[in-house]
Amino acid sequence: LFHSNYVVDSGAQCRGGAVRIFDNQGAVKLEGTYINNTAYGNPNESLKYSGRGAVYAGNYMTDYSSLYVKGVFKRNECREWGAVISMQGYKKPKGKKIDGRITLDRDCVFEGNKALKDEDTNVVWLHNREDLDEEQWDDLNISQNNE
Repeated sequence: LFHSNYVVDSGAQCRGGAVRIFDNQGAVKLEGTYINNTAYGNPNESLKYSGRGAVYAGNYMTDYSSLYVKGVFKRNECREWGAVISMQGYKKPKGKKIDGRITLDRDCVFEGNKALKDEDTNVVWLHNREDLDEEQWDDLNISQNNE
């Protein structure tokens, strides 16, 4: 159980209320219950409106790496993008990006998670890629279970 963890995003790559992996080069399994984790900026600085990945935050994934996600994710909140999962994936240093595989288990539960800057990313934000919110997840899960 990861409950009520709080991270202050200072702009120094400090993100991820529960888990932070800067450069995933292997197989990561994120399983458990994650409730009321937050990622906010420092209210006394110019970065007060930053904060990504209240549960999991990462920057890079190599082409052979993976992130498998299974669990219950409730009321996690971040100031910017990716209330549950935030992946920056920019190309600094040169060639670094998100090339691995991210798998969300169909039994995941997402309820009441908030990405305040962009609610379309209240489950997953992948920089320059697809986003996922709770409504989209529910729609995907319903269609998968009806097949």
